[in-house]
Amino acid sequence: MKKYLILTYDYELFLGRRSGTVAQCQIIPTEKTLSILKKHQAKAIFFTDTLQLVRLKELAANGNIHAQKDFALLKEQFEKIISLGHYIYPHIHTHWLDAVYDSSTHQWNLSDVSRYRFHQCNAETRKEAFIRSIEILKEIILPIVPDYKLDGFRAGGWCIQPFSDFRNLFIEHGLRYEMSVLPGFYSFTNAQHFDFTDCPGKNIYRFEEDECIEKENGRFIQLTVSSVPFTSVHRILDRIWLKFSPYFIKNNLPASGNGHASQPLIPQPEKRKPGFDVMQNLRQRIAVELLTPVSMPLYKSFLKGNDYMHFLSHPKMITRNHHLLFEKFLDDAFKNFEVITDFKICLKEKGLE
Repeated sequence: MKKYLILTYDYELFLGRRSGTVAQCQIIPTEKTLSILKKHQAKAIFFTDTLQLVRLKELAANGNIHAQKDFALLKEQFEKIISLGHYIYPHIHTHWLDAVYDSSTHQWNLSDVSRYRFHQCNAETRKEAFIRSIEILKEIILPIVPDYKLDGFRAGGWCIQPFSDFRNLFIEHGLRYEMSVLPGFYSFTNAQHFDFTDCPGKNIYRFEEDECIEKENGRFIQLTVSSVPFTSVHRILDRIWLKFSPYFIKNNLPASGNGHASQPLIPQPEKRKPGFDVMQNLRQRIAVELLTPVSMPLYKSFLKGNDYMHFLSHPKMITRNHHLLFEKFLDDAFKNFEVITDFKICLKEKGLE
């Protein structure tokens, strides 16, 4: 039985007053991820926080030695990712335009979320951010793979709405594949703002003007993110596991960073349809960093019952135990099914290319 397993990673630092370091949040967990993927010859997609690269490069050009080292580390890992046959695509978080570098810790203060959403920037700023994002990835990737196409995208914070902010930029830069939609979910906070409650009941579909409206001959393709039901019993057991697992699993804490607690908008905007608030965890996005002994059976059952499964993960949140569980999940998947991890093969076999 054939299964299409789409493995995507949002490659970024933490929000908040302390971003965490490049080494701990990005380089180290991604190296382990690459090792696990190589074991199964699996392909993944890394959506890199492009404006982080832009800001680091600016600091490096001004003689900041630590920024130079961090940029070099990221560039080296991107070269490895591409050489191994994985994809790298832009993931644009415009809050980086307001980031402040702390020379004492060699980290960033990313607590200003006033421009977290692409939509919170004016049209000129959006265009410039997009162009610089594409240019910096081309600068790194094209010397390795000259014909590489930067044709995929995930919006920062999954805030792809309104798509009218992106559409002309997608067309101008040749982007075709969009992967921000979590079907049935919504979030209205001072940072995130999206409503995917009325997207089509399909894993993959074409669209043109609106990422939640299918259009048969649309020029863009949406590959939605998967999720599983998560009951109150699951949440209680999960909390118990997360509380005690660091005591008997070495190095089972995620990389350090403050994070940022988003504030719900009051009053809440009207949803298109009933759905799931991302903050409430009534339904759980499928992700490596959310894999526990509690969620593992849910993930296995989902894969058994569906031919499409899309992980949306974050290296900065992945611990040693997550890696162990993910490796076991892949071992089981490849043992029991014919697994396809290249999304472009998936699209071709489903008749969408």
